[in-house]
Amino acid sequence: MSWNVNGLKNIVNEQGFLNTVKKYDIIGLCETWTTNTSEIDIKGYKKFHVPSISKKRGRKSGGIVVYVNNNLCKGITCTKKDNNLIWMKLHSSYFGWRDDIHLAVVYCPPKGSPHNDDQLENLQHNITELSKNSKILIMGDLNARVGEMSDYITNDEIDNHVSIYTEQYSIDEIPRKRQTCDLTINEFGKQLIDINICNQLRILNGRFLGDSMGRYTFYSHNGASTIDYGICHNSIIQDINYFSVLPLTEYSDHCQIVLSFKCDIRPKHKERTTQYKTIPVTSTPKWHNNSKDIYS
Repeated sequence: MSWNVNGLKNIVNEQGFLNTVKKYDIIGLCETWTTNTSEIDIKGYKKFHVPSISKKRGRKSGGIVVYVNNNLCKGITCTKKDNNLIWMKLHSSYFGWRDDIHLAVVYCPPKGSPHNDDQLENLQHNITELSKNSKILIMGDLNARVGEMSDYITNDEIDNHVSIYTEQYSIDEIPRKRQTCDLTINEFGKQLIDINICNQLRILNGRFLGDSMGRYTFYSHNGASTIDYGICHNSIIQDINYFSVLPLTEYSDHCQIVLSFKCDIRPKHKERTTQYKTIPVTSTPKWHNNSKDIYS
């Protein structure tokens, strides 16, 4: 689950909030506005934290926390932490997948923010590096509005893109058309679509049961928009059970986005130490007239 919480410290100990988030094995929270000394532990989970960015005036900006259920810690490692970005490696040997998956929990400050440091460009560099040995999954608030733009290249379009994208691009045989309630496109949206096409990533919003219409994910006095996304490599879409945008709650003006993956967890068991003894047979079975009929 990924969620922009608009401040974590004041709600992390509220039972209603805990009941909401502790349904999930991996919890990615952004815009936490937390510091290195913030007390934000959640019982039963291991915490990975990037503090928010300090400002000369006003509240802090950003901040990311990823919580991993203690039962899954053996199969997940944190590989990279940066401003408003945490990468977690989900090991295929533990989850029973064909490939490792690198999960990014990310927050992109909006255009015009003093803390906008080309986060999408930084994300692209990370994807290029990490996708060599694993598949990519992204969850978070990207402040990108992509409207109805396509995030894949069709057979009719491939000739127009070979000069921009690799000639090794694999065409989607049966792409799932994405639905959306948000028809607006902004600059971040165009940049995000370029990243998706270049890396064969697909937006999950508007493509699955639970969000078949591409619901809005953010509500404000200026209106509603879709800016929180789940995105993954095209080859692992078939391993997704569902993707959902949940209803708005009292804790944030953003909706939670939730993803479920098929997996076959294979924890490493300790070597068996039980000694099996052979019990000698002290008697032989007796043969009766009807024994042949019983065992035939």
